[in-house]
Amino acid sequence: MKQQKKDQFVVAYLGDLSDNAVSGVLSHARRLAAFLQKGLILLYVDDPSYKGPTTDEAEALLADKKADGETYCALKGDTKTVIAALPTLLNAVAVVAYADAQARRNTPANAKQLLRNFSECKTAYLVVQRQFDQQRRQYAPRVGFTVDYLRESKEKFLWASYLARFDGSSLFALYVDYSDEGLKQKWYNNMKFLLKFLEGFKLSFQPVVIGSKPSNIDLQAVEFAHANAIDMLCCLTTKDKDFLDKLAGPQEQQTIVNQWQIPILFLNPRDDLYVLCD
Repeated sequence: MKQQKKDQFVVAYLGDLSDNAVSGVLSHARRLAAFLQKGLILLYVDDPSYKGPTTDEAEALLADKKADGETYCALKGDTKTVIAALPTLLNAVAVVAYADAQARRNTPANAKQLLRNFSECKTAYLVVQRQFDQQRRQYAPRVGFTVDYLRESKEKFLWASYLARFDGSSLFALYVDYSDEGLKQKWYNNMKFLLKFLEGFKLSFQPVVIGSKPSNIDLQAVEFAHANAIDMLCCLTTKDKDFLDKLAGPQEQQTIVNQWQIPILFLNPRDDLYVLCD
C-alpha cells in the first residue's frame, strides 16, 4: 500500500470491481473526501467467501483507477473482520460501499451480504447505488436524518452537522408523532439535545413530521426523501432485532437498495464509533 500524509481517510470499499460499482463508489467517495478534507484509500478485500480477483489482480486494477494523491490497498481475509478493523488498520473515518438490488445472494454488493459485512463497522458507512452527479456543486444540498427515541440517535446528529458545517447542507429532522407518552418524552429529549447541539455550531434544521408509525420510521423517511428531493439520509442500523426483524429483515435491509437509489449514511449503534477529529 502506498502512503499518504493525511492522517484520516475515507475508504472506498470496492468489493465489486464491475465498472458500475467502481464508478459509483469512487464518484461518491471522492466528493465526500474532498469536502471533509480527508485522504482517500481504494480498498479491495480478497475474501474466500466470494469469487473475485486475487489481491495481485485487484491491485493492478486499483492502481489504474486511483487518481493523483490517492492510495490503494488489496487485502486477503474475511471482509467483515477487515471492515471492523478499518479505524485502526487504515485510520478510516468513513467508508463508501456499493449495493445492487439485482446482485446475486453470495456477492459483496448484495444488500444482506453488505449489511452482514458492515455489522461491526466502527465508522459511518455510505451506501450508494449509482454514480454521483458530477454537475452538482455540493455533495448533498439537502440532508435528512431520522430522530427517534433512541439514545444512539445522537450519532446521526453529529454526522448531519459535518455535512452542514463542511458542505453547507440544509438539514431536515424527520420524525413520527409518537402516541406512547414514554417514547414521546425520550424523543422530545433527543430533539432538545439536537437543537442545543446544532446551535453550538450556529446551524439550524427543519423539523418534519413524516408519519405516525414508529416501527418503520426509516421506510417513511425514504419515501419522504424521494417526494421532497432529499439528497441523502442518515440512519441507524437496528440494535436489538426482534422476531419481525429476523423474519422480514430489519429496516436497513429494506432501505439500503431503495427504488429511488437515495444514498444512505448508516451508523451502527455502538459505544466505540470512530468520529472525525475536526
